[in-house]
Amino acid sequence: MKNKLSIERMCQLACVSRAGFYRSLQQRDPVAEDMAVRTTIQTIFAEHKRRYGYRRVSKELRRRGMLVNHKRVSRLMRQDNLLALQPKVHHHDRFRSRPRGLSQPGQPDDANRPPPAVGGGHHLHPAASRMGIPGGDPGCIFAQGARLGTGSNADRSAADSRAGEGHRGSPGVVHHSDRGVQYASGAYVGLLRKHGMIPSMSRPANPYDNASCESFMKTLKREEIYANEYRDLDHLRENLAAFIDSYYNRVRLHSALGYRPPEEFEQAAAAPGTTGLAILDAILDGNRDVHALAALRDPRIRASHETIAKSLVGDYRREHLFTLGQSVALYREYQRQIAACEEEMQILMKSLETKADPTATLPAAKDSVKKCKVMPPARAMALREEAYRILGVDLTTVPGISILHVQCILAELGGDVSKFRSAGAFSSWMGLCPDNDISGGKVLWTGTRKVKNRIAVTLRMAAQSLQQSESALGGFYRRMRAKLGAPKAVTAAAHKLARIVFHLIKTREPYNDSVFAKAEQRCLQRTENRLKAQAHALGYNLVPLQS
Repeated sequence: MKNKLSIERMCQLACVSRAGFYRSLQQRDPVAEDMAVRTTIQTIFAEHKRRYGYRRVSKELRRRGMLVNHKRVSRLMRQDNLLALQPKVHHHDRFRSRPRGLSQPGQPDDANRPPPAVGGGHHLHPAASRMGIPGGDPGCIFAQGARLGTGSNADRSAADSRAGEGHRGSPGVVHHSDRGVQYASGAYVGLLRKHGMIPSMSRPANPYDNASCESFMKTLKREEIYANEYRDLDHLRENLAAFIDSYYNRVRLHSALGYRPPEEFEQAAAAPGTTGLAILDAILDGNRDVHALAALRDPRIRASHETIAKSLVGDYRREHLFTLGQSVALYREYQRQIAACEEEMQILMKSLETKADPTATLPAAKDSVKKCKVMPPARAMALREEAYRILGVDLTTVPGISILHVQCILAELGGDVSKFRSAGAFSSWMGLCPDNDISGGKVLWTGTRKVKNRIAVTLRMAAQSLQQSESALGGFYRRMRAKLGAPKAVTAAAHKLARIVFHLIKTREPYNDSVFAKAEQRCLQRTENRLKAQAHALGYNLVPLQS
C-alpha cells in the first residue's frame, strides 16, 4: 500500500493533514517538555525575585533559546502559583492626622523640599521619592552611583557628583527636571553647563514630559522599595545601588527597548554590525563552516544560531569573495571618514557666534528629536542644543522640520540671514516663489525657477512630511494637494516653511502656531459660507449638528 500511494493521497484518504502526519512521526513527550519549561520558568522567577510577570518570563525564555508561547507561560505560572509583585494600592484619606510620607509622628512636614536627583544612562532627572526609614529622614535623595543624602542641597551635590562620574564635559547628557525654582536658578544651571550637561525642563501643565522618570520611580518603588524592609540608611543605600547599577541597567528587560536591558541596548546602538563584520571577516579568512560562522553571533542578536547558519549556506565563488573584500574595506574606510567629518563639523560649529539668550530656557524637545531614528537620540539632543546656541531659536518646533533639516540649514546659512532684504528674497534665492515670464504685458510662462539649492531640497522634504501632520501647516499642505496636486503642494508648503524659517532666524522669536491656526480657521469659515450659499441656491438650509 505504501509503495502504491503517495503520502499526500494517503493523508487525503485518512482525512489527516500532511503537517499532522509528519508531526505524529516526531517522538514527543509533552509531560517532559512541560517539566523542562516549568523548571526554567521557576529558575527565572527566582532569579528576578518575583519581579517578572508572564510577558517578561516569555521573553527571557526566548533569550535562552526556548520558544514558548506567552499563553502557555501564563498557564504554567498560574498552575505553579507564581505570582509576580503587585502594585501597592493607595487609599487616599482626606482626614489624615499627619502628612503622608512621614515615618514617625511629630516630624516636620518637608513637602516643600526640592525633589531628589535620579540619574540613569545619559539622562539625569530629579524626581521625588519618599522612603520611610527607621531613625532616618523620610525624604531621602538618591542619584545613580549610590549617592543618597538628606539635606536641601542634596540635589546640587548629586548632580555635581553625577556629572563628575564619567560624564564630565561629554556632549548629550540631558538633565531634565520639573519647573522648580531651585532647578531654574543661575547657580544650578551654571553648574550643569560647567559639566557639559544640557538643562531641560518640563512644559507648564504637561505631565507627559516627566512620564519616563515617573515610570522609573514606579518601578523602583514597586520592585525594590515596597518589596523590602530596610534597617537603616546604609542598608537602603546598599540595596538601591545594587538594584539600579547591577539589576535595572544590566539585567532587567525593558519593554520599551524591545525587551532588552538598557546597557545591552546602548551597546547595540554604539557598535552596529558587530556580528555581521565578524562573520564577513571570517569568510574572507577562508572559514566556510556555517556553524562555526554562526557561533560568532553576538548574544544580543535575536536570530537563532540555526537561522544564521541556514542563511550562510551558499556558493563562495572567487569573484564574489573579491567583491566582498573590497566592500568590507570600503565600509570601514567610509566609517572612518564619517567620524572625521563629524569631528570637523563639531569644531566648526563651536567656532560660530552664540546668539541664544543665556537666561532663556530651551523648550522641551519633540518626539522626533527624543526618539530620533537616523542617529542616537543623545546625539540628536546635543545637536539641537548646539543649533539653538548658534541660531538663537529652536527650529525643530516648526512642524515638519527635523534635526537633520536644521543641520542642513545651519551648514548652508550659518546663523545670519542679514544678506537677504526680505523673506521674499530668501524664497526667491531658493527658487520656491513663482517666477512669471512676462513680455509685452503677456504672461508667457508661469512656474518656479530651476535652482539647485540644498536648503530648497531640504524644505521640500520637510514639506512632504506634513501630509500626516495635525498642525495648521499640515492642513494647508493637504488643502493645496487636493487643489493643485502633490508637486505644486510640496512647493507651496516649502515656500511657507522658508518664510517661517527666515522670520524665526531674523527675529529669534519662538514658533507660534496660533497665527497659522487663525488662518486655517478663516479658511474653514470661507468653506462653510460657500457651502451655505450653494445649499441656499438649491433651496436647502444647512443646520449644524448638535454635539
